[in-house]
Amino acid sequence: MGEIDLSTGDPASGAGIYQADCSCRTAVTILDGSALPRCQGCGRAVRWQLVQRVSSPPPSRPGESSTRLRAPSVRPLGVAAGDED
Repeated sequence: MGEIDLSTGDPASGAGIYQADCSCRTAVTILDGSALPRCQGCGRAVRWQLVQRVSSPPPSRPGESSTRLRAPSVRPLGVAAGDED
């Protein structure tokens, strides 16, 4: 892939996995429009290259949360000794 080459502080031009050009070879997942960070390995300002695009989640409907939670199945608890009336 590698057609997008940006510097620390530039906004990402697409959601995806970006890899630093320093010897750390740090890879980060960045959302579209988010500022590219410094290398998380060495802390330097670096050039970033998009190595894999990722799709954005579908937009949510007004009033709907974009977070989906699923409760685990739980067996009902039995009566503990000493809790009976």
